[in-house]
Order: sequence, then C-alpha cells, then structure tokens
Amino acid sequence: MPVSLVCGRATPRRTTSTRGFSGVFFTSEYGENLLFKGGTALSKLYFPQSWRFSKDLDFGVTGQYQGSLDELSAALEMVTEHSGIEFTVREHHESRQQDYPTHYVDVSIQYRAVLGHPNTTSLDIMVDERVVFDPVRHTHEYEDVPKFELMAYSIEGIFVEKLRAIFQRGAARDYYDLYQLLEIDSVDIEFEEVYPAFEAKCEHDGLSVDLASGLPADRRADIRHQWETTLPDLTGDPPAFDAVWERLDAAITTNDR
Repeated sequence: MPVSLVCGRATPRRTTSTRGFSGVFFTSEYGENLLFKGGTALSKLYFPQSWRFSKDLDFGVTGQYQGSLDELSAALEMVTEHSGIEFTVREHHESRQQDYPTHYVDVSIQYRAVLGHPNTTSLDIMVDERVVFDPVRHTHEYEDVPKFELMAYSIEGIFVEKLRAIFQRGAARDYYDLYQLLEIDSVDIEFEEVYPAFEAKCEHDGLSVDLASGLPADRRADIRHQWETTLPDLTGDPPAFDAVWERLDAAITTNDR
C-alpha cells in the first residue's frame, strides 16, 4: 500500500512542494510500509490549521523496510516529470550499528520551488523503532491529488516518542509539542496507557529514565535558549517557557506510577 504525505494548509510557495512530495509517496512503492510520525505528522495530518511549522519527514516502519535509493530516485524523477519541480537526492545514508538507533536511514532531498530557489527537506526513517501503539489509517483527498490512504502513528504514539526524545536530545520543539498535546481540548492523554508504552520504548532503546525525578534539569538552560531563539521561527509567539516547563514537569511526576 503506497502512502502519501498529507499536504494540510500551506502558503502558495509551500503548497507546490508538498504536493510534489505527495506524488513521491502516492505514485511509488517506496513508502509502502512507512508510518508517518513526528512533528510534521502533527502539523500536516492531525492539526493542519493550528500546529507549529514542520517540514522534515519522520517515519517508522511496519514490517521489513523495503525502500532503496534507486526506488526513491525513480519516484522523484516521476514527480519531477509530472509537476515540473526538480527533485534530487543530495544525500542518502543508511546506517546499522550496535547501539540505538541500530538501523536508520537519513535522506536529504533538494527541490526548486518558486523563482527557482533551491530548498531542502529531509526524510528520517527509523527502521528499528518500536511501534508501541497500533498505527492509524487515514484517508485524504485534495483537488489535484486522488484519494489516498496512509498509515501514521497515533497521537499517543507520537506523545510517547516526544517524551522519550526529551531525555535523549531535548529539542525545544519536542517540549512544545508535548505541552500542546496536553493543553489541546480535543486530545486526552491517558497516562495509564502512555507510561507502559514509554517504558517499553526506553527498554528497546537501552535508555534508563526515572520519570519521578521530573524533566532533565541539566538541560533547562539550553532548552530555554532554544525556546527564545529558534522556536519563534516555527510557531510565531510561543507560550512562556517557565510555564511550559512547570506544566510538563508536574504532568510526568504527578502521573508517574
């Protein structure tokens, strides 16, 4: 089952490129068993009118990874022919190692949008990622894209990944996404389901985390700096950092089993 990147609402400059990527996954077998996840899944799939900007594409895998550089290059050539937008693979790196992540694929794609300016986006595929919640099937249809289906992480699955991420790399965007998922009215995070899934994912990744100790305090100053300097480019006017930190810290310690 080929999958397609959801376009969501976008400015005219971004719309052309995202529709092009729809073609990449909709018309080829490259993404046959990929699971859309991460911040871009939140912004393009679940909350297209209200989430922060995110363009890089994160995927998990169900079953065995079947993608290859040749398949991706062939798909991009078809999209270029169909859309008139030039897509090329700048980098394709597949890595296997003993420690987590034991198998992942990083792809950098360049395309020329309006006025011929070069842009890049990345595909990050975690081949060995443990999928702790059942994937969700989504059906979408747009004026210039036929109806298609794609599989994605559930909101709970994305929440668990974001929670794990802050104890590994601690990017400000991960804290923002977690906070928004706790605050948005249409989402109800069930911690009695989230925590066993979080523990299972940490065990799979070889990560030891004591949630009762709260957020990683040694990262607070760095996250604050990111929050004030880079996050506004993604979300405009983010909420106050201290309020977000305290809300998240209270949520994970109060609900810790």
